[in-house]
Amino acid sequence: MISDNLNYNNANFVCGTTSVNYALKQIQYPEIAIWGRSNVGKSSIINALTERRGLCRRSMKPGCTMQLNYFLIDNKLMIVDMPGYGFAKRSKSDIRKNHNISRNYITSSTSLKALLLLVDVRHGCKESDIEMIKFLCENGRNFLIVFTKADKVSFVHAASYLSSTFPNILADNFLDSSIAESAIITSSKLGTNISMLKKLITEAI
Repeated sequence: MISDNLNYNNANFVCGTTSVNYALKQIQYPEIAIWGRSNVGKSSIINALTERRGLCRRSMKPGCTMQLNYFLIDNKLMIVDMPGYGFAKRSKSDIRKNHNISRNYITSSTSLKALLLLVDVRHGCKESDIEMIKFLCENGRNFLIVFTKADKVSFVHAASYLSSTFPNILADNFLDSSIAESAIITSSKLGTNISMLKKLITEAI
C-alpha cells in the first residue's frame, strides 16, 4: 500500500520502450499513465509532480514522444509517459505506430492502476479526446480528466468550461457526467492543484 507521503522528488527515468511485452516483464510497480493530445503538457505535468524541471524533456514540437517512458517515483510507483495523439508533424505511419503503442499498453498492462487524460483547457475537449475517453470506458480503465495550462486562461473561463461546457460535451456523446465531476484543473507553471493531483493519484492506487 502506497502511503500519502510518497516522495515525488525521489524520481528517476527508468527506460523508454515501444515494446509493451518488454515493459510488462521488466517493470513490477503499480503504474499511473499520462496521456493526451500532442503538446498538451504531459512532460510539464511530470516535472511539476516531481519538482524536477529537467526530469522529463519538454518539446515545442508536437508528437515527439514515440515510446512509453517510465519514471520510478520513490521506488514505489511508476509514472508512464505515453505517446501523444491528435495533431503532430509526423508521417501517417509514425502516428499509426504511436496509436498502436498506446492502445496495446492500455489493453495489455496488468500494472496500470489509473490513467490521467490531459486536456488543454484553452482548446477544450476535442473529437480525438472524446474518442480516447470512449476507448478507456470500453476497456474498463480507471481514468481522470486533467485540464492543463490554466495559467493561460482566466479562472472564470476555466471554471465555466468545467462546470458547464464539458458536461454538455459528455452528454452529447452519451458519456457519464461523473467524468466531469471528478475532473481537475491544473497549471504546471503555477503549481495549481498539483498537490491535489498527487492525492488523487494515491487514492487511485
